[in-house]
Amino acid sequence: MWARRCGAPRRWPSRAKVAIFTLLDGTIGLSIYLYMAGSNINFLDLRRPRPMDVVCLTLWGDTGHHATSWETDPNEWFSWWREKAELQDALETNRCSAPGVAGISCQKAAAPVGDMARPLAHPVSWARDWYIDVLGLGARLFFALAVLIWVGIATHDQALICPSSKNLVLDVRGVNYHCPLIRRLWRCLAGHQALIHILKRVGSCNRNSLLAACTASILVPILFAWNVIVFNFVIVPIVLLAFVRYPIRMCRVWVFIVCIATSIYGLALSVLQFWFAASPPSARPHYAITWQVDIASDVQGVSGAGCICGCDYPISLDTCIRLAVIGMATTMKSVFVTVRCLK
Repeated sequence: MWARRCGAPRRWPSRAKVAIFTLLDGTIGLSIYLYMAGSNINFLDLRRPRPMDVVCLTLWGDTGHHATSWETDPNEWFSWWREKAELQDALETNRCSAPGVAGISCQKAAAPVGDMARPLAHPVSWARDWYIDVLGLGARLFFALAVLIWVGIATHDQALICPSSKNLVLDVRGVNYHCPLIRRLWRCLAGHQALIHILKRVGSCNRNSLLAACTASILVPILFAWNVIVFNFVIVPIVLLAFVRYPIRMCRVWVFIVCIATSIYGLALSVLQFWFAASPPSARPHYAITWQVDIASDVQGVSGAGCICGCDYPISLDTCIRLAVIGMATTMKSVFVTVRCLK
């Protein structure tokens, strides 16, 4: 090879090539993160602001969707959950008065064009006692999944290059043979034995068969939801710990498991966004558009203070459809990689 003739160490050209192709396969979930992290004014439906007057605060926290931005406070990376009491405290502490926008409704508010490049901010009003930053939570979740998938695929592909390591990589059948505890634990927590026992009674035309069929129809969705919870919060952490302890042996199974998790979250994102698309704008997640208002007079004893004013707007129908399509594409790509791990 030309790389070897140029003095490259043995196997390093192949490792570099594999690393480049790994970046392509390891981008599952990264597209959702990049789209959600780049949230801006185009995500919102500006024709339907929340019916309220313009709110002005001395400090208005951004959403911090872009987890890799050094300009964002690290505490904002995990602030996807807020309570109404926290909102009320912030309004009482940071509220200020801007004469130019005082008493103006959000429907008639005007803002400088240059401030429209500001990142989206947390809303200042919601009907429930809590608020979940849907875009922020999704961005952080799929960013973490993209990193975990990339690490697993990179470890797997690099191990296959080395002759002494490629035979140590276990597939799903090998893990079930050498690590039967994981399979036994899942079977123990799955609860499918009760469903099988009920289904055995279905088939004959009597009262017991009808009762068993009704019980099974109720039990199936409950067991499905329970197994999703067990998979995400029991099996995935256990396999992750096994991958950290035995990276070469468990790399293929780890990619298999984390891709299944990514497909579940991608499908859940699509269903959630279709639900938002079918809902009225008032029921969709809201975010605030903010702009700077300079004040020449004293505000709360501070000379030349400035207020950050803003209004809440729902995410638009187009944004919901785009996120749903991206979620379905991520699910399909995760399923393809999952099937490849079974070979």
